[in-house]
Amino acid sequence: MRNLMRLLPEVETEELSYIQHITEGMDQNELELFADIYRTKRHDPKTILAGTLLGFFLIAGVQRLMLGQILWAILYFLTGGFCGIGTILDLIKFKKLTFNYNRKVADDTARVVDESARYA
Repeated sequence: MRNLMRLLPEVETEELSYIQHITEGMDQNELELFADIYRTKRHDPKTILAGTLLGFFLIAGVQRLMLGQILWAILYFLTGGFCGIGTILDLIKFKKLTFNYNRKVADDTARVVDESARYA
């Protein structure tokens, strides 16, 4: 865990625990590769919060677009974030939305690192 904290200092506790779990068994080089790839693809919860706040002032659904949820983003855009209710709910659960996105990114990254280790 300490090594991951050094490699990914910006990651919060719940996310760090998940990453620790999926990277068990990786050697130091694989952990560094994982951290490099993961850092470029993950989203900071504060960024998703900012995107959600944009829904109140400019365009609803920016946060969903950032999370790769294209259909939800279009639906939010067309309905004004479900008349603001969906945007308010996203404000409440922005950390969970971000964690779910980052968990998928971590899984994909671990798969890439595992495959690269097999062929190296």
